[in-house]
Amino acid sequence: MDVNTSVVQNFFSCSPMLDDFRLIECSGLTSLEIPNNLVKLKSLLIKTRTDEISKVAIRASNLESTYSGSLPSEIKLEASEDTLKKLAIERTNITGTWLQCQIARFVGLKVLILENIDTLTTTVKISSQTLTELIIMDYINLEAETIIDAPD
Repeated sequence: MDVNTSVVQNFFSCSPMLDDFRLIECSGLTSLEIPNNLVKLKSLLIKTRTDEISKVAIRASNLESTYSGSLPSEIKLEASEDTLKKLAIERTNITGTWLQCQIARFVGLKVLILENIDTLTTTVKISSQTLTELIIMDYINLEAETIIDAPD
């Protein structure tokens, strides 16, 4: 399905009560911004083609769960530090530094899912006192220096 950026932004401006948004395999988007006026948005799923979308900014303040698949390396995640409980990332070019910053910033994070991410080639420290579930699936090129520090 072809969807352009202005259509999606217009939809967001007319849908302040939206609590679940899923954008799956839509072409035509060059950038995507989830605005902070979506105060009811709890769940977000974005899965698109990496070569089409160049920038993603997620500013939903009450977001609890987000899944991002096949996105560019520039993901600006600005959800509330204590409301985000689940972060799932698949086939996205992220760095170890970016991942560590997200884990440290989101103090309420309980679930972290990393799937088919082969760009994490530096030392990564996954450290969180609230993390209860860590799922690493498919090939991830983590080094031997990867440190996982979570309760239990």
